[in-house]
Amino acid sequence: MYLDGVQITELVIPEGITKINDSAFEGTLGIVSVTIPGTVKIIGNGAFFGCSDLEVLNIGDGVAEIWSSAFWHCENLRTATIPDSVILMKGNSFYGCEKLAQIENGVSYVGKWAIDIDPGVTEASLRPDTVGLILTVFTGSERLKLTTLVLPKTVKYVDLVSFEVISDLTCVYYEGSAEEWAGVTVKNGTYENPQGTPVYYYSESTPTDTNNQYWRYVNGVPTKW
Repeated sequence: MYLDGVQITELVIPEGITKINDSAFEGTLGIVSVTIPGTVKIIGNGAFFGCSDLEVLNIGDGVAEIWSSAFWHCENLRTATIPDSVILMKGNSFYGCEKLAQIENGVSYVGKWAIDIDPGVTEASLRPDTVGLILTVFTGSERLKLTTLVLPKTVKYVDLVSFEVISDLTCVYYEGSAEEWAGVTVKNGTYENPQGTPVYYYSESTPTDTNNQYWRYVNGVPTKW
């Protein structure tokens, strides 16, 4: 990327910009760092798709949404600041950013977002600070062998596309109450898993509510009441 004949390696989006349009910098080479101010509310689809030289990403507090494939195959991206203001991150936002993702117990994270689960994992408990689940999904995705998923009460966003590749999932253990689950943003509306997988709510004591299903930990293992 050049400006007046000089190559730009550090891209700073000006204050006051509210959206980075779809494919705005797609395939742009030479950019090593990107700084996005909090005035930007949306990073559009494929905005930095294939920016393979990008290493450092600073997203300012105030940015709310990161859309599909925004940083697809930014293969040298090593550091990214994802602020708590981000409330929506669409599928494949960071697909192919293998140097960026942190992997814990078979789950890949970017910041506080779970973006992928290893196909061989059968039981997964997301980190206590996880705010969203958006599995990397595209045509031909390998279906996961996951049967049990534990979601912390910090989760605020779940992309239903994530469940389309989890055909063996038998139950979701949510560490909050039914009322708290009602406050979770679920893409495409109310939680309705195509496989009919039920959500169990956490209760330390024997539940008296017969309208919902509950669970607790027994020796550290999620167990249905």
